[in-house]
Amino acid sequence: MYKFKGSVFKLRMRNPKNKEEIINNCDFLITDTISFPNKNPLHIEIGMGKGNFLLKMALNNPDINFIGIEKYASVASIAIKKIKPYHLPNLKIIISDVAKLEELLKGKVSVIYLNFSDPWPKVRHEKRRLTSKNFLDLYHKLFKDKEVIIQKTDNDDLFEYSLNSFKENGYTIEKLSYDLHNEDIPNVMTEYEEKFSEKGIKIKYLKAVKSGKMKLKLIGTGNMWTSFNSASYLIDDHILIDIPNGSVKNLLRLNNNPLNIDELLITHFHGDHYFDMPFFLLYKSKRNNLNLNIYCSKDGIKKINILFKLAFPHSFKEALTTLNLKYNSKDSFKINDYFITKYLVSHGNIKPSYGYLFQNKDLYIGFTGDTSMCDNIDYLASKCHFLICDCSLIKGNKKHLGIDNINSLSNKYPSCKFIVSHLSDEAREELILNEYPNIIVPKDGDEFNLTI
Repeated sequence: MYKFKGSVFKLRMRNPKNKEEIINNCDFLITDTISFPNKNPLHIEIGMGKGNFLLKMALNNPDINFIGIEKYASVASIAIKKIKPYHLPNLKIIISDVAKLEELLKGKVSVIYLNFSDPWPKVRHEKRRLTSKNFLDLYHKLFKDKEVIIQKTDNDDLFEYSLNSFKENGYTIEKLSYDLHNEDIPNVMTEYEEKFSEKGIKIKYLKAVKSGKMKLKLIGTGNMWTSFNSASYLIDDHILIDIPNGSVKNLLRLNNNPLNIDELLITHFHGDHYFDMPFFLLYKSKRNNLNLNIYCSKDGIKKINILFKLAFPHSFKEALTTLNLKYNSKDSFKINDYFITKYLVSHGNIKPSYGYLFQNKDLYIGFTGDTSMCDNIDYLASKCHFLICDCSLIKGNKKHLGIDNINSLSNKYPSCKFIVSHLSDEAREELILNEYPNIIVPKDGDEFNLTI
């Protein structure tokens, strides 16, 4: 039942007598696993009703897979009866509440459609609205990459609520209409929509999107021989890549609390990439801040313990006993929304040396660590939207990248932006004077909100 300024308009939903038979004989009903004959993008409609919209979408878009989700078996049986004669390989149905489908759909969805959802107008029912924060948090887990939610409704209050909810939860409203049928926006009508349109009711429409993002702060941008801090990068205030000499003090000077760091990635074991580790660990243990995940090569734990003992011979045992350190030497792992893969790079005789690739939805950001030009650096540049890279020299050698290498990569991969670091004074001066295209020259403390 939908209320409109003093009037009530109903759409009747008949309950088929043979609904159990229809459902049991449905060969496109998903009960346990999702299986399509291809890897095409997956779009889902939550609350598919009688299936008009999804049937038309599947017929018009054979290169997209569709799933209709309907929690009421009686309604789903009507949709099944309508869809079955078409034998569509790209359309399936799930009979369930979407809140129960996280494991089944996790990381698989490209687009979600919310067509004429129940507005749940009472304040105490806010959490039931399909655009409330708790549902948006659920959808976040279902999406594969970029999040796209398309909503249509006749209800003004629900529409305004949805707009606010999307914005408060980090979505951008890419398209917006308060009168969909009088605008040039591609549209497939639902059964409700057709009835509302006949009554002269304006249809509201929005397309909300959320791309991957990263908050990046450069704690250091120099090499060992400059007045700039040694290269180190802080991600989302709690993930640190490399912890060179002076890192704890540098973080404090830049108004970042070292105690917020609970994830630490080390590219390689040169002193200017991990020598502040004893100070950092002691700083945490003295303040009862005990948890830290450390991502490095397999010999990392031995190297860190030796260094800690050398730096604080009378304190390291107690600190290590107190701290909850977890080491990870896997080639790929996950931190929050980031899928991270490490790649071997070439840094002279220092082996292994790693670069890291961070993926957050459709956003790819790479960190080269110290390296010369090699196949994996070329791959990272080809893959990334942003590459934070070693640029120690004017001309690269067997240990470090130079401006010549970065400029060549920039010309080869113009869609990637190169944020250079580990800079010598000579390389920094050359880059600033010549303003190379697509190459960003940061200073210590610079912050970037990276997104597509």
